[in-house]
Amino acid sequence: WIAVRGVRSVFKPIETMASVVRATQAGEDRRIGPIGTRDEIGELAHQFDTMLDQLAARNREVQRAAAALEIKVDERTRELAQTNAELRQTIALLEKTQQQLILADKLSALGKMAAGIAHEINNPAAVILGNLDVLVAELGPKAKPVAAELELIAQQVERIQHIVTSLLQFARA
Repeated sequence: WIAVRGVRSVFKPIETMASVVRATQAGEDRRIGPIGTRDEIGELAHQFDTMLDQLAARNREVQRAAAALEIKVDERTRELAQTNAELRQTIALLEKTQQQLILADKLSALGKMAAGIAHEINNPAAVILGNLDVLVAELGPKAKPVAAELELIAQQVERIQHIVTSLLQFARA
């Protein structure tokens, strides 16, 4: 009976420790607790409980760190989303500005071309008007039968010059 009791006093704490190990592996939070002996097995049980307490504390620290990290990740994600939105707005503004620059360049080229055309038309029109004045002065009273036609030619040349002036004003704008 003493031998059985002695064996039980050794194996009972070991069985309790094994039970706590299985429970810890299953995710339970259990401890061995005092086993009533102060020998090596009692010390082992006490140290095992201390180790489980430290492990639980470390797990809580890891969970707190993971939660803090998650908060930081969320903050950074929001910051990145905001920065991306700002970049999209900047890109849209740049594209709009580029389109406006292209249009301004086209208008500038059109203005230069209009100025060139106006100059090329204005010179012959001035020569026609000048020669028409010379013709009327040279013919004098003999130009009377065709005076209406000569006046019409002068009006049309002046109309051409007015169109040219409008083109030049457009080119300057």
